[in-house]
Amino acid sequence: MRARKLLFTDNSACYQLKKTQNSLMYFANPHSSYTAFKRIVHMLMFSICIGLIITLFLLFHHYQGQWLSAQTSQPGKALAKQYASLVAVPLQNSDQQTLVSMVSTFIDDPYVESVDVYNDKGVHLAPLAQHDSVITLLKENELAPTIYLENVASSEGGVVGYLRVVLDSEKLLVEPMAMRAQQEQLVIVLALLCFILGVYATRVFYKTRTFLVERDQS
Repeated sequence: MRARKLLFTDNSACYQLKKTQNSLMYFANPHSSYTAFKRIVHMLMFSICIGLIITLFLLFHHYQGQWLSAQTSQPGKALAKQYASLVAVPLQNSDQQTLVSMVSTFIDDPYVESVDVYNDKGVHLAPLAQHDSVITLLKENELAPTIYLENVASSEGGVVGYLRVVLDSEKLLVEPMAMRAQQEQLVIVLALLCFILGVYATRVFYKTRTFLVERDQS
């Protein structure tokens, strides 16, 4: 009987000890669920930030390609139309000597790599030495040259030939790329300034918060 009483007392003591330990663990970490939820939220926000960074990187390259295309296409289209209107009369009159002279003048432009004139049947007329094909130009140049094909129209509006203008993309992009580099430097400086202001704003917030908490407690 006494042994059973001692066993019951030991079991009660173990139960009370476990209950006390559980209570202490609960009070030692009362916000365990909140902490887990907060970690999940932080992980989610971190994943969203990584996704946004990747998206911005892809959009930057996409818009940069469009910007480069716009910078090279705008002057090239106007130049090709101007050259086509100039060679229309000698091409219509089959004046090859004038065509060769005019093409030589066109090539003197530092941005123009080559100019070729064809009749309405695709026969090369000027210059006398035919320039490289488009495939050869793409293989030889690190940056693909800008190529334009323009119809040469007669005074009646009919097509009497074709004009191919090849522009040096590297020379066309020298000034735009220099301006783009300056813009990128300004963006970097602005980002650093925002980061520094954010750090100091955070410090001011926490110092103000500590001061307000201490004042409320007092």
